[in-house]
Amino acid sequence: MRQIRYDVVNINLSNKPDWIYDKSPYGKIPALELDNGDVLYESLIIADYLDEKYHQHPLHSKDPLQKAKDKLLIEQFNRVSFSEFLLI
Repeated sequence: MRQIRYDVVNINLSNKPDWIYDKSPYGKIPALELDNGDVLYESLIIADYLDEKYHQHPLHSKDPLQKAKDKLLIEQFNRVSFSEFLLI
């Protein structure tokens, strides 16, 4: 099995460092910086990229309906603001 090299950088969501806006223009987390310096910063876009790049370990269902339902669920989570998350 091919291992994917990665580094985890923890971000305080209530006090984001200034440099995150250089990587992710809207301060969106998660963000994925590629070896060539390109940065992806939307959850679904990152998942799609990883699914296509490393297709031997799929993240998405191969069933089109299930894949669409999964994306709808993720979009619902994306609509929750950080302040609403803190109130839960």
